[in-house]
Amino acid sequence: MNFLKSVFISGYMMLLAGGSLYGSWLVSKETSLLLGWGLLLTTVPMMVQFAWLMVAKSQARTSRHFLLTQLMSYAGLTLVLTHLDTHSDGLQIATIAIATCLGLLLYLYWYSSLRRSSAVQLRLAQPLPSIELLGNHGLVNFNQTLGASPVIMLFFRGNWCPLCMAQIKELATQYQLLQKLGVRVVLISPQSHDNTQALAKKLNVAFEFYTDPNNKAAEQLGLVHPNGLPMGMQMLGYDSDTVLPTVLILAPNGKVVWLHQTDNYRVRPEPEVFMQVLREQGLITH
Repeated sequence: MNFLKSVFISGYMMLLAGGSLYGSWLVSKETSLLLGWGLLLTTVPMMVQFAWLMVAKSQARTSRHFLLTQLMSYAGLTLVLTHLDTHSDGLQIATIAIATCLGLLLYLYWYSSLRRSSAVQLRLAQPLPSIELLGNHGLVNFNQTLGASPVIMLFFRGNWCPLCMAQIKELATQYQLLQKLGVRVVLISPQSHDNTQALAKKLNVAFEFYTDPNNKAAEQLGLVHPNGLPMGMQMLGYDSDTVLPTVLILAPNGKVVWLHQTDNYRVRPEPEVFMQVLREQGLITH
């Protein structure tokens, strides 16, 4: 199933790009304006959404249902279906419009859903299982690094994931406060260590960046996402298997006091939630 999702998301983006170009061409011809605008309505809103996520990397979460985008897409489809006879390729244009609308529904209600089950290895009020991670000085047993500080631990998919990058940027804006309060922020990804180091250098904040080689720690914790990488991104050096976005807050003794396992990769907790948990657990005083 995850493999089909991987193929779907890459194909859906290509369909949106092709449909947008075709719609623009139809509008430029001026003889099929309504068909062209209809096709653009079914494709451009999601093209803009994807482009904004990938380029700006500043949006850590979205709405679940994209209601406005859905309404625009259905309006565009209606426009296309009611003006089929204005162009010799009307059926072909309608097929593209229908496919993009179906693609939107699949993206929102099938692809975005991680359909994950709770990681049985992670339990509130229980110690974090022993895991090894790759740091700048080689493999370390993370549990042995636990000391007197609480820990925000974030498993993220990689530098390729715009929502992950936006979520990390949000945390980065809080790093001075977190450092003052004595809170460690630990970021873990299965991507190559070079990519992890590049991210650390780019952010230039006092966070701890670790690589999880071959997803070994994620596998121990039940957080592996098989074939979670969009098809084609393997060419950029990422592995097909990635990690399910997960946030843990650990007490200084290593016990898990809070756990967020989102069931939708576009819905993630805000930094204020972490601060509230830390206060409620008595781990910070401000």
